[in-house]
Amino acid sequence: MSGVVLRDNWVLSDNAGLGTPQGECKDNPPVPGDCGGGIHLVAVTNSKVENNIVAYNADGILLTDEFGPTAHNVISGNRVLNNLAECGIVLAGHNGKAFDPMSHKLTGAAGVYDNLVENNLTRNNGVSRGGSGILLAGGAPGSAVYDNVVRGNTVEFNGHGGITIHQHLVGDVNGNTIEGNTVKTNNTLGDHDFAVGDSSTTGIIVASGAPPEASLPPFLLPGPITGTTVSGNTISGVEVGIWTFGVPGDFSNNTFASDVKTPVNSN
Repeated sequence: MSGVVLRDNWVLSDNAGLGTPQGECKDNPPVPGDCGGGIHLVAVTNSKVENNIVAYNADGILLTDEFGPTAHNVISGNRVLNNLAECGIVLAGHNGKAFDPMSHKLTGAAGVYDNLVENNLTRNNGVSRGGSGILLAGGAPGSAVYDNVVRGNTVEFNGHGGITIHQHLVGDVNGNTIEGNTVKTNNTLGDHDFAVGDSSTTGIIVASGAPPEASLPPFLLPGPITGTTVSGNTISGVEVGIWTFGVPGDFSNNTFASDVKTPVNSN
C-alpha cells in the first residue's frame, strides 16, 4: 500500500484486546504483532501520518514489515501520549527476510527503512509495562530497521529510553540518525534487556546484544550497531544522557544539561 495520508485524527483507547485471546492478540501465528496499537502501518510506503492525537492505546504509532517493506514514510507533528503499556512511536522489523545472515546483505524483501519521524511529542508512554518514547528495533533473526531519521521530536517521561535503538539478534539496525531532539526525563522503569542493565533515568539508549540469560548459537548473535548518528540533541532531567551497549562511536556531540550526571555511559 502506498500514498496513504492519516491526518488530524484522534486515535484513542484501541487496546481493548490487549491481554485477551481475541483477534490480533491471539496466540496463534501468523498474525501481526504489537496488539493494541493506535495507528499501525504494515508494508506501507510513501505515506504520511501527520498531526494526529494518539493516546491510551498499547503502542501509539507502529511501523512494521510483516508482509513487505515499510519505507519512505513521514511521521510528523503527532502528539503521542499516555500509551501506558508499550511505546509511543515504534519502528520494528518483524520480517526475517529483510537481511541475509549468510551474506550479511539486505534483500529488499522486507525491512523498515528511510522513514522520517519528525516534530512529534511523545510523553508518558510505556510507564506500566515498559516502553520507549520512540523505539527502533529488530524483532526477529534477519530483520532490518535502517537509514531512518528521528529529528526534532520532544520526548519525555517514558518508561524506557526516550529514543531507543535495540538489537538482540542477527540483522541490520544500522545507519539510523537521531538528531536535534529535545529529550527530558525518560527510562523511569529502567532497561534490563541486555547482560548489563541500565537502571538510571536515561535520555537515549543504543544497544546491541543478546537478551540477558539467553543462550543463543553464534550465528544468531547480533553484531555491533554501526553508522549511527546521535548529534545535536538536548538532554536534561536524567542521570545518564546517552547509554550504549556494544555500540562503537562518539556520542559527545550533544547538549547535556547540568543535571545530567553522566553524559555518555558506554558499556
